[in-house]
Amino acid sequence: MSLIGYWKNLLFGATIVRTWLWSLWTFALCFIGVVTFYSAKGQNYEVQIHTVEKNVRLPDGLINGQKSFSSSNAALDFMQQIVPDLQEQGYLSASLDSIGVQENVYQAFLFLGKVYRWASLDFSNISGGLLVEAGIKPDQWQGRMVRPKSVAVVTEKMLQWAENNGYPFARVKLDVIRFENDGGIVGKFIMERDELEHIDSIAVEGEIKINRKYLFRYIDIKQGQPYDESKLRSLSTRLKELPFLQESAPWEMKFKPAENLLKLSLLEKKANQLNALIGLLPNSSATGKFLLTIDAQFAFQNILGQGESMGITYQNLQYKSPKLKVDLTYPFLLGTPFSADLHFDLYKQDTSFRRTTLDAGILYQLSATNHLRIYYHNQSNRLITADTGFVKTNKRLPDNIDVSAQGVGLEMGWNKTDFRISPRHGWELKVKGSALLRKVKPNDAITSLKDATGFDFSQIYDSLLRQKQQYLVGLQANVYFSLAKKIVLKTAYNGAWIGGESLFRNELYQIGGFRLLRGFDEQSIFTNHYHVVSLELRLLMDANSFFYLFSDNGWVQTKFSSFSNSDIYNGFGIGASLITKSGLFSVGYALGRNSTNPIQFRQSKIHFGYVAYF
Repeated sequence: MSLIGYWKNLLFGATIVRTWLWSLWTFALCFIGVVTFYSAKGQNYEVQIHTVEKNVRLPDGLINGQKSFSSSNAALDFMQQIVPDLQEQGYLSASLDSIGVQENVYQAFLFLGKVYRWASLDFSNISGGLLVEAGIKPDQWQGRMVRPKSVAVVTEKMLQWAENNGYPFARVKLDVIRFENDGGIVGKFIMERDELEHIDSIAVEGEIKINRKYLFRYIDIKQGQPYDESKLRSLSTRLKELPFLQESAPWEMKFKPAENLLKLSLLEKKANQLNALIGLLPNSSATGKFLLTIDAQFAFQNILGQGESMGITYQNLQYKSPKLKVDLTYPFLLGTPFSADLHFDLYKQDTSFRRTTLDAGILYQLSATNHLRIYYHNQSNRLITADTGFVKTNKRLPDNIDVSAQGVGLEMGWNKTDFRISPRHGWELKVKGSALLRKVKPNDAITSLKDATGFDFSQIYDSLLRQKQQYLVGLQANVYFSLAKKIVLKTAYNGAWIGGESLFRNELYQIGGFRLLRGFDEQSIFTNHYHVVSLELRLLMDANSFFYLFSDNGWVQTKFSSFSNSDIYNGFGIGASLITKSGLFSVGYALGRNSTNPIQFRQSKIHFGYVAYF
């Protein structure tokens, strides 16, 4: 390799008498000699370090030239590492000349030599674009110590750039032009790129129903594009993240004189889902000991072979408060990096109000893991029953009113995890914001009210008709840490804010429950501003199965009409998510508290979930 040539020039030149080969040979003989002196465990072993040169001090890294160790193996390991450590401090010609031993004391004799620095390091053979993209700054090398690891890092950066830009057979070497008397080295990096290689064709083997344009867009590899090692390294992971396809054999890249072929071996897997999450909650809204909550979803994947998805969700998470949700996604329209999605919600809050929400967007795939989305947002709230008694008594509007808002928003997402479905390490982030025009619709049941004083109830809407702006901002972030082979720590943040004057209760976010702020009734907390931080410690059973402990902690502000309050919410519990042959089973147990509700086991929440694939 190029570095071997460099070190041959460097270490076998006439300027340096003692060589690497001699040092290693001497150390090997010494090592054999001292093996016989190993003694019982528990004794202290001392290493005393000396230089064979006169009036030469040891570097700061070898404090006082003496070290103590609990075993002979540790002492020998330390001595074996001395020369590489010295070379990283610029002593390229350093060598371990000899080792002596008496009882438990080792005497190590070193030759240090000069500290070598770069008099100049020439990058003129390397393209400026490569240096910029790889973050290499040639001017910073002059006068720096010559460190083998730094040279190896820079060489690796240049090779990676070449591999990711069509030159998989590139070579990088460092030529030493000359050694100077003061320890300076004049060197030059040389890159031999070889021929520009392309992925000329992609062969997909297996009986699968998939549009090739979609597949190539998804893996971000197209026929005819220059070879890119980084995309091939992530190829298997990307395919694992597809819910409806999997590899039947590892991909192969074949370089041939006529054409370069990328071979994919794929087969279909069950992806359609019947997902049911059943909760057993203490019923705080009506008589009875428990409330049975239902969260059921049908999800269909790749029915047309275009990678599209459709989901229908029915939820009854609060007393007499059902919710219907429809989600549609069509990726990579006409082979472009643009995808279309539509989300529709219909929600009924007992006998108070009905809310419909439409969210339709165009998503641009910036890369395989980053996206930009522009969307249209429309939300409409209509009263089912107006609280005319409250209005008549207080001469003001109730907490819920007829109001709608529509506008546009922007969303950006990044995913830097090792695996989307069940990450071990990495992070993901989503930021979104929208600006809306708000419209309050006077309710006939309220404006037509009469009382003995002759009060005009229509005038209570006057100030609201002038307040037309509303802003929504949200942020979600997850960071995963691999603490051990089978232990992962997930840290999460969820926050959102609604801005605008004179908000009403049915305009607010609704949080709480298994998806956000566990330990509380589903969607029972109305809020205009919240921050929730979560910790989840996972014990992995396999790729997608784990047991977990969690803690959710949130600051929640609730401000609407004439009501204002903020509180701290804490939830904690245990759970499991387990893959079976037919689907995914999940169970969770949670407890929660805030300033007005202490922890009570009779208020605990139990959730059962099952995802069946077909």
